[in-house]
Amino acid sequence: MESLAQRLLEKQRDELLKLRDQIERRTGLSYQRSRLHQLANRVARRMVEGRFNTLRRYSGFLRGGPTGEEEFDRLVESLLVKESSFFRNAPQFHVLREYVLPAVISNKRFADQRKLTVWSAGCSHGQEPYSLALTLLDVLGPRSGWELTVYATDISRRAVESVQRGHYRTRELEGVPEEFRKRYFRRIGEDVFDVSDEVRRLVQPLRGNLLRTPAFGNQSGIVDILFCRNVLIYFDVPTIRRIT
Repeated sequence: MESLAQRLLEKQRDELLKLRDQIERRTGLSYQRSRLHQLANRVARRMVEGRFNTLRRYSGFLRGGPTGEEEFDRLVESLLVKESSFFRNAPQFHVLREYVLPAVISNKRFADQRKLTVWSAGCSHGQEPYSLALTLLDVLGPRSGWELTVYATDISRRAVESVQRGHYRTRELEGVPEEFRKRYFRRIGEDVFDVSDEVRRLVQPLRGNLLRTPAFGNQSGIVDILFCRNVLIYFDVPTIRRIT
């Protein structure tokens, strides 16, 4: 695998750069000089898996209809690092709970509104959007009468499917407070827990690309709070400016 990746870097570099540019145009993922070796490794792995002997053939296949689209999705999946955890970066959730949410809720009440929309962009396997939903329920209460929505979007099809399932192993729940575990998670296997319907109904998982119109379109009206914490590391500065 490593030797093939090295050949891509040395002997098929122009073709690799063309593929890199195609990926960046379609997804925003940036692989400049310092990260080109990482891209070559991932492409080499997909080439071996699909039995492509040249990068030109592989790149041509990616542009060739539905099967090419499916392979492009697999390649993008291999490029993403989908690591997350519940209540990751505790200080941010402290600020959300103690300062941001009270201010937003106060403004909403003053305007006689009872709708609050949160967007978790780059939601990975769902720990972040479910953490946000748990926080909303804890602050407002389960029978608040508010219309609460947490949009969970990711470019990864597998990530979105994982959010839809809402299944997590014991070790993945380490950051969840004990009272939340007991109330909002149900054991469905020896080492698997299911998110309760009360939390699940707040979260809407959708596949989405930050370079395009949000996957939820105009359904939400105004997004009150946006979490976009670990996504922008994949993009170059011009793309970040375009997104923000």
